[in-house]
Amino acid sequence: MDNPFVPGGRNPAPDESTGDAVLAASREDGLVSGSMYERVAQIAVYLAVVCMPLLYLPWTSSVLELNKQLALVALAGIALVVWLLGIVVSGTMRFRVSPLDKGVLALVVAVGASAIAAVSRTKALFGVNVSLSGAFITVLALAVLYLVAVNVFQDRGKMLRRALVGAGALALLLGLFQMLTVYFLPGSFTHSRAFNTVGSLNALGVLAAVLLPLFTKGTPRGWGKAGLVVSWAGVVLSLAILAILNWWILWAVALAGMLAMIGFDSVNSVQMSADYGGVSRKGRFAMSRFIVPMAVIVLGAFLLLVRFNLTAVKSQFPVEIAPSFSLSWDITRAVIGQDLLFGYGPEAYSVAFDQFGAGQLRNTQLSGLRFFDGTSEFFTMTVTGGLIAVLALAVLLWTLVQAVARFGGALSSRLGSKDGGYEAMESSGVMSATVAMTAALFLYPFNMALMGVWFALLALSALVVSGDRAYEIDIESKPAFSLSASLGFIVSLIVVLAGVYFVSVSYLADVSYARAAQAENASAALDHMARAVSLDGSRDRYFRDASQLTLQVLREEIARQDDDPQRAARVQNLVASAVQLAQRATELQPREALNWANLASVYRSMTGLVQDVEQLAEEAYARASELRPGDPTFDNQVGAMWLARADLIAQVAQSATGENRTRLAEQYDESLERAEAAFSRALEKAPAYGLAIYNRAAVYDRQGNISEAIADIERIVPANANLPSLMFELGILYLRAGRNDDALAAMQRAVLLAPQYANARWYFALLLEERGEIEAAIANLREIEKNNPDHPVLLEKISQLGAVPPVVSDEDVVDQEPLDVGNELPADAAPGTTDEGGEEAAQ
Repeated sequence: MDNPFVPGGRNPAPDESTGDAVLAASREDGLVSGSMYERVAQIAVYLAVVCMPLLYLPWTSSVLELNKQLALVALAGIALVVWLLGIVVSGTMRFRVSPLDKGVLALVVAVGASAIAAVSRTKALFGVNVSLSGAFITVLALAVLYLVAVNVFQDRGKMLRRALVGAGALALLLGLFQMLTVYFLPGSFTHSRAFNTVGSLNALGVLAAVLLPLFTKGTPRGWGKAGLVVSWAGVVLSLAILAILNWWILWAVALAGMLAMIGFDSVNSVQMSADYGGVSRKGRFAMSRFIVPMAVIVLGAFLLLVRFNLTAVKSQFPVEIAPSFSLSWDITRAVIGQDLLFGYGPEAYSVAFDQFGAGQLRNTQLSGLRFFDGTSEFFTMTVTGGLIAVLALAVLLWTLVQAVARFGGALSSRLGSKDGGYEAMESSGVMSATVAMTAALFLYPFNMALMGVWFALLALSALVVSGDRAYEIDIESKPAFSLSASLGFIVSLIVVLAGVYFVSVSYLADVSYARAAQAENASAALDHMARAVSLDGSRDRYFRDASQLTLQVLREEIARQDDDPQRAARVQNLVASAVQLAQRATELQPREALNWANLASVYRSMTGLVQDVEQLAEEAYARASELRPGDPTFDNQVGAMWLARADLIAQVAQSATGENRTRLAEQYDESLERAEAAFSRALEKAPAYGLAIYNRAAVYDRQGNISEAIADIERIVPANANLPSLMFELGILYLRAGRNDDALAAMQRAVLLAPQYANARWYFALLLEERGEIEAAIANLREIEKNNPDHPVLLEKISQLGAVPPVVSDEDVVDQEPLDVGNELPADAAPGTTDEGGEEAAQ
């Protein structure tokens, strides 16, 4: 058939020297082939594929994601510019067409459209440091690498497969060593079981499951002995990691790849009639081909059924918490109902979670937690991209189905060649890994490493199904072609330079941000933060943290004891700066609950410095609560603020007289009422929120409502019965209510939990004294004396009780003052939230 793109030209036939013959020669030598420009572009693609699972650097706040993104954008830009330059210089454009091209293009268009309509365009374009894989610039760079890879490789992806397999095997090896506490990676932060170059431990498991088909299809002819060793080492490493983690999602991904491999090998067996490895297959259906996939399937099923668990290893692993499938579905449904077309925008999942998912965690230990991804990449993309993202994924999946349908035809055109047999096997591994990654799309969220591997597999699949078929355009044959090529090169160069510039500036800003976190003092940290803000003033988190650092410097300034006449001016400037920085964060991202909560905390910290600042803080907390409905923590913070204000007023009132004292008493009562109302609002949202119950009990105590205070404390005791301080406080309340028997039991419980708790023993001894159990009282006082041998009040009490007859105090125990001693307590957690069936919301 005539080629419409080349005047008088034809599509090269398989046996012509301009077609398969030339390409076969390049495949035989196994080297990077093509023009100088193509070779440079190929090297850039190789480096990108290697960097995605392996790269990390210590200079930024995100040692993995941010560094991978910068490398990806830079290498994609180099590959694109050099490839286009080669086209312009040669005057000929050679390109391949694959069904997957439309799917990748649809994905880029969908992410770009949703980025324009995003709630935060900065996050949509560049992402946030903890989540970058869905940002538009990331997806665009990956699509560029896909485009270049499909069009510059003339070996049907042979060397690209080697790069992916080698990088993947090395990442798995390093990850397995990290899991077993064998630390080879440089950097003190890498000395942890939780660290690996891929991401989380589960992300490492997903990579192992996805690459398993690719590893199993290494062949001697295609890889050589060394390459075959790497390939089968990858199989062993993958199975070892999957067995250690033993999570059903990982085995489900592996199962998808193994079943796909059985299907593709069946196609190979039916069509193969070439000599492979010296043995003539003649199309025979060889069951030996299915030994590995069937063994993997059996192994996974067996380990899941017996619940295989290496407790000695897994007990040391960090727990990865993610929203459940049901919670992710609820959030997705709510977002689609509110913004059907575009969703919330790339990398805005946390905003959607705050709005629609946080309330479901309010009665769990996870209350206050935020998620930046759904339970799977599909849920994340649907929330951040809306209907247009779902349609783009549908197009991509349909093009993948088309590619699978063309797989058999692509193989049949090459089986007659000398290398057709091994190419058929390795192509089967590529397609099977792509199917496994597609399954992972619906089961697990992607990070930069997994997203990079996904696009690399898409490029390899495109090379498999497109083969050697390529079209050529003589761009010098028509002025329109030449003009379009020149303009395309210029525009691409501008876009690449702009993209690399903005990503580099963002990277340098994050370097300063990371230095601020490592600074020795607040002033030095604030200097680094100021540089971060000057480099990238679009990041709200920089302003949030800068406001908190300014507050820390303010506290240090207030604490300084000097007579500097400029001190008052510095304090005022720091107060104003802290507020302005916090307000700037809310202006940049008004729909981010964290920004409003931070502004409220800044206002709250200025109690005593700025008049009536509590009202401003409460309004900011209310705005945060609107953006994160159902979360009781903001109301609890409001209550804690008014309770602290009441305590401050009580201190000032001690030295006040007359009308001033009366006015302070009114303010004290008003503050307690507002605190009680705030804690009650928190408990309306989360009735089992232990901290709010505890704080409301403190309010009741100050109001003199002892019975209500006791009732609240008794509500949280069952879930916090291991806290000696809580039992002590309950004992004091019992004393004030005249329930001395209950007080004795509470104090005894506190002493059992913390034998060195001096004041618990003191009141326990006093209660024993009241009951006439003098010897037991003296024994407890002697225990206190061991750590306080010279305490006068303690020694006097021991002397009185040791006298004959003992001198017993006629003062009520409740009126006795606590000892002025250090209470050697264990590190107590605050009263927690009781979990009333909320575990289903997260996994």
